[in-house]
Amino acid sequence: MKIQLSTDGGSTWSTVADSLPAGPGSYSWTLPHVASASCRIRILDRRFTSTADTSDLFEIFRTPPVLNSPAGGESWEAGSIHSIAWTSVPDILSMNLFFSSDSGTHWSAIATQTASADTFHWTVPNAQSAQCLVKIADATDSVSADTSGAFSIFATQLFTCPVRIADNGVGVDTLTFGNQIGGTDGIDTLYESPLGPSPPPGSFDARWLISPTPGTRTDIRDTLGNGPTQHLFTAAIQPGPGGYPFSLAWNPEVLRTNTFVLRDTLTHGVRFNVDMRRDSSASLADTLLKALEILECQGLSFTISLNPGWNLVSLPAVVGNRRVSALFPDRTSALFSYAGQYKPVDTMAYATGYWIKSPLETITGCPLRIDTIDLRQGWNLIGIGSSGATVSSIQQLPPGTLSSQFFGYNGAGYVIATLLAPGRGYWIKARNAGRIVLDSTVAAPKSEGDANRLTLSDGLGHSQDLFFGSRIDPSTFDMPPGAPDETFEASFAPRRMAENISKITKSAEIPINLRSSGKKIFLSWDVDNERNFMYILVEKFPGSTIEVRLSSQGSTVIPYDPRSTFALKVFQGSAEVPDKYSLGVYPNPFNPEAHLNFSVPSRSYVKIRIYSVLGEEVATLVDGERSAGAYTLSWNGSAVSSGTYFVQMTAGPVSSGVSYSVTQKLILLK
Repeated sequence: MKIQLSTDGGSTWSTVADSLPAGPGSYSWTLPHVASASCRIRILDRRFTSTADTSDLFEIFRTPPVLNSPAGGESWEAGSIHSIAWTSVPDILSMNLFFSSDSGTHWSAIATQTASADTFHWTVPNAQSAQCLVKIADATDSVSADTSGAFSIFATQLFTCPVRIADNGVGVDTLTFGNQIGGTDGIDTLYESPLGPSPPPGSFDARWLISPTPGTRTDIRDTLGNGPTQHLFTAAIQPGPGGYPFSLAWNPEVLRTNTFVLRDTLTHGVRFNVDMRRDSSASLADTLLKALEILECQGLSFTISLNPGWNLVSLPAVVGNRRVSALFPDRTSALFSYAGQYKPVDTMAYATGYWIKSPLETITGCPLRIDTIDLRQGWNLIGIGSSGATVSSIQQLPPGTLSSQFFGYNGAGYVIATLLAPGRGYWIKARNAGRIVLDSTVAAPKSEGDANRLTLSDGLGHSQDLFFGSRIDPSTFDMPPGAPDETFEASFAPRRMAENISKITKSAEIPINLRSSGKKIFLSWDVDNERNFMYILVEKFPGSTIEVRLSSQGSTVIPYDPRSTFALKVFQGSAEVPDKYSLGVYPNPFNPEAHLNFSVPSRSYVKIRIYSVLGEEVATLVDGERSAGAYTLSWNGSAVSSGTYFVQMTAGPVSSGVSYSVTQKLILLK
């Protein structure tokens, strides 16, 4: 028997339990995360599905979470930190947080938070509005949600911020920067006075560099939004006899509205990088660094919606703290980079992709423009910056550098990317060292086009599409390395997403690499039998062989054994559907393996079993639904004694029950 649930009055059904013993009984059921007043349960015979009984309508409800703060009516300053607080519900394990500045017309994600925490400390964005809302929702059921009342966000952009700079001796000075209405990039006599020439080396000095003067102690610019979208304040530093390290200190409470990144000018943040909104001091020990810069911008926020398992990520913006602990505080794995092999790292670099396990995160920073990306020979993990890029517009330098598609990862498996999005990571393979240039007009390698598709899944959240056909170029479909400690893998051998079958004149088997931690493999396919090619998926494992014919569109489930080998069998021949049920066995007598051919004319439930002369069941070879087609499997009698056995096949359309039954004698001679 099987049990099914409908949440729409019986229009559609999902399986609650399968293969339950027949007869009186009960089943302990954990209610799904749904809410509906149109629920029904039905029980039915697993083979004779017309034998069924259905319950009356009943309701499944969920206790929604309650949002306590903001409650509505608050007035919060952009850049300040406030708590989003809620009352947790026991069966909600993870909560999604959203923000709207237009009364709920548009929503942007804030974060995903463990629901039991009840509180999220939110840095209020610079989205000035009196129609702001916050919403919380169960991460697995968006119906279980609550929304705040309307509140306001305002911004104060006028500021001056003193920065104390001291060397390792007695040298010390204060440089001040800020925003005032009407400030310019040059000398503003109301705020700034030029200094004299810089002292000789060995004498302490710190000054803002404002051309054409020798420098100033104050640098005031106009408020952002009145024309400029960002400012870059540059300071020269020179230690006195005390030398390095320099110590710097400021009050982050002054920097309330925009994004402020303190970094070195030599590498623009590779050697020295600080988030001035989060930190109040920094130490600079690198003697190669003689100048610093403060990048101020109206921060861009990128919400990266991540999957429960592994994700490919990159930095979408210029940030003051590139450590993984600051960017992905709720991660459940290390951050892994790739340079021929995986390596855990602590800090992210721009234009680089990484693997990580983490829930939804929002990264705020200044616009990151990436024009070119350097590639090493082999596989590269890359990121694309703030704007994203279309794959068809990417130029290769030198031409012919790329030897693969661009691959993204959707949480279940690899997918071919046509658009590279901010915050995501992507694989690309290079024949030799070179570069890619973004926003050009040269096309990247061709996609899979109209090839046939085979999807393999473990039923545990992992899946992979494989493509095959006569018009596909497999040379650009080498697949990237799998995720760190990944338990599922599927590819054409040696490691390829697509294969070309145009040169097969009679028949061939294309090996498939398949590794899984599950006990079943879920198959689906979309196949066009071009030029009378026929395709059969073959699984061979000790004692048996399973063959699944791939025709038109379909799906099925086959068992998985770690000892199994898989292949796609391709041959030219008739693609006609069998017009009747049949079963054949050869050789007979046999030792030790017998091969069984059977066919079904339409989608049917099929059972094939082996019995002894005493009527005892020895083996079950098939017990499940099969699409129309011809199949081959094997039975290995090494584990049983010589003698007479019987193979029985029963089959019939899924909707009407058994309509065919046949039994044949088998003789095992050892």
